[in-house]
Amino acid sequence: MNNKIKPMIKPSLKCILSCTLCTTVAQANLNPGDVLGFDFGSVEAADTNYNFVTKTAGSTTTTITNAIKLNDGSSSSVTFSVDGIQGSNTGNGQNIQGEEPASSVYNVYHDIIFDADGDNQFTFTFSGLDDSMLYSIFGGGKRNASLPTTWHVGDQSEEVTPVGNVTDLYRSFEQLTTDGAGNITFTVTDGEDAANAIFFSELSITAFSNDSTDITNADAQVLAAIEPSAHLAAINQLSASAEAAATEVALTNIQTLIQNKDERFQGLTTTEEYLEVINDI
Repeated sequence: MNNKIKPMIKPSLKCILSCTLCTTVAQANLNPGDVLGFDFGSVEAADTNYNFVTKTAGSTTTTITNAIKLNDGSSSSVTFSVDGIQGSNTGNGQNIQGEEPASSVYNVYHDIIFDADGDNQFTFTFSGLDDSMLYSIFGGGKRNASLPTTWHVGDQSEEVTPVGNVTDLYRSFEQLTTDGAGNITFTVTDGEDAANAIFFSELSITAFSNDSTDITNADAQVLAAIEPSAHLAAINQLSASAEAAATEVALTNIQTLIQNKDERFQGLTTTEEYLEVINDI
């Protein structure tokens, strides 16, 4: 972000930075910084806020309504579905941990859903999203198997080519918009000229304000706690300043950086330290 911020912030804009740290009501729309996480497979990751997705008996489609937020466990108004599930299993130890920002939770990355019936396509759909916001998607899986796969997200397509006998599906897609009716749909298929099985271990979607000019990479792993008390305390001090002056765009950028735990803000506890970092952005 190129905006330089004077050492002050408008009191009236305080809520822009703090809204995602407030308690949200049940089945609320996503706020900037909110994350929905999905764990695909046969074994649920206990004591986490992941939404568990496994095969539904007698159907290739599984639907999650009022998906819970990974960042605070509250319910959202978002419905998620995936079609094309032939089965789910642990892969007999073939599924391995991906690099950051893939989950480090064993029962998230280790088990999978799969499709090997010849069609070999997953269709993922989010509905109930806010059309005014932007979204980032991150997900995939990593497996000791050679399975060429292709992502199709909006007008973007990305082919995954195995390296040796390892297929690393993890990819991120940013600044995505809805179809105007609150939906985002994308597919994952087997690779070109291939008739292989496809698999999937985990997925997350992160909401961002459309006012932001600096959408941070979803790879920043917003999958952990995102409410550092020192950040909130410093922001409150800045917001209370009688001399505050900054644009909404700049404030939204700072919010995004903090929500994604940008390393430049780690360990800061005073307003002066925050201002020094902010003015260097």
